Amino acid sequence: MDDNSKRIVVAVLLVADGIGEQPDMAHVAIGGTNASTLVEADLIAEDTGVPVNELPGRRFDALWTIGEVEEELSDFRLLNDPRI
Repeated sequence: MDDNSKRIVVAVLLVADGIGEQPDMAHVAIGGTNASTLVEADLIAEDTGVPVNELPGRRFDALWTIGEVEEELSDFRLLNDPRI
């Protein structure tokens, strides 16, 4: 993890179906802020093993990387997994 990255908690508010060839997008709230962003739902599902349709309402630990031009969320980890 570099100086421009830190671990944060995020919550998936909703998943919007992609139109045409566009991917499904998760609307993600960034914990401790009033900010939110869009993330490809498949990225979260692949990292966590949670199906896309089960993402809304779940909280995740994620790596937040801030670049010169844009920000990126990655390396999602499910918090409070009820399956365990």
